[in-house]
Amino acid sequence: MATTEQEKQQREQLSQALSKLSEITPESLVRLKELGSELSFESGLLYFSRTLKLFKDLAACSLDGASYTVVSQLATLANQAVNEFENVLKFSLQQYPQNPSQTRDQLIAAIRDRYDTYFATITPFIAYSVRKGTDFEELSRKVTEVFKEVQQSRDEQLRIQKTQQAESQEILESMRRAAAEVGVSQHAIYFKEEADAHKKASRNWLWATAVIGALTVVFALFSIDFYSKNLPQLQVGEALQYLAAKLFIFSVLYFGLVWASRNYRAHQHNYVVNKHRQNGLSTFQAFVKATDDEATKNAVLLRSTESIFAMGSSGFVSTDPEPQGGSQILEIVRGVLQRRPE
Repeated sequence: MATTEQEKQQREQLSQALSKLSEITPESLVRLKELGSELSFESGLLYFSRTLKLFKDLAACSLDGASYTVVSQLATLANQAVNEFENVLKFSLQQYPQNPSQTRDQLIAAIRDRYDTYFATITPFIAYSVRKGTDFEELSRKVTEVFKEVQQSRDEQLRIQKTQQAESQEILESMRRAAAEVGVSQHAIYFKEEADAHKKASRNWLWATAVIGALTVVFALFSIDFYSKNLPQLQVGEALQYLAAKLFIFSVLYFGLVWASRNYRAHQHNYVVNKHRQNGLSTFQAFVKATDDEATKNAVLLRSTESIFAMGSSGFVSTDPEPQGGSQILEIVRGVLQRRPE
């Protein structure tokens, strides 16, 4: 049984050896600049790295609780590793003038082959140190708490997702209802624009009719005044020439007056027609919502469609037939009444 002083001495030796090993880097053992590429220890870099890493992991562990025997074994291995690395650091061509390459390979092989012994002795102590320093009950408790928090967060996210989904569905339904309400009536703007265009044109033709009519009256008064003053002095031939000229001018003025008035009437007619279509489409939803009967809704939709696509009288040709829609409306109403349940 080792004394306390002996155990303390072994711990100090182990600590000193581990401190020396921690100061050594794998790159410093290669010694490429000092020895050149032919004699450098570059081929042993992998073995140097893993051995130093193993002892650095041991140095990071707490040595409390380790027995004297274990500490002695670890100190022996650590000092042995220090000696092997020091041999690499002290290697020179002057020290080994005969066959230096073989000596270098032997030093690398020694560190390589010793790693199994290092690993078998050191890793159990590292595992014990990690296990001793870990409170698995506390860790399990924290894991359980984290799991509960994750579960609560997931449930909260699912709740928020369902709420958002319900809100999105409600918004979608609102948009659908809004689109349905706009539906047909939104196309009334096209007829409004057309009606406004015809109204503007009808005003222009009204002004043209008034101007031509005024010119006709002025010319007629001028002609009456001219003939009342000059007719006795005119010869028959001159009178006929003046009469023919005035008849021609009156004919042109009359044609212009009739043409302007017809265009005014045609544009006014188209203004009324398009305004009627605009009003019909604007009130479409009011009639659709007034009943739940599909046949009635279809009838209203049919008349709305006819108001859009039906070709009525243009107003520019006097012989255009007026649309006959009364009989069609009666047929639609009759069909609706026949489809209703008794």
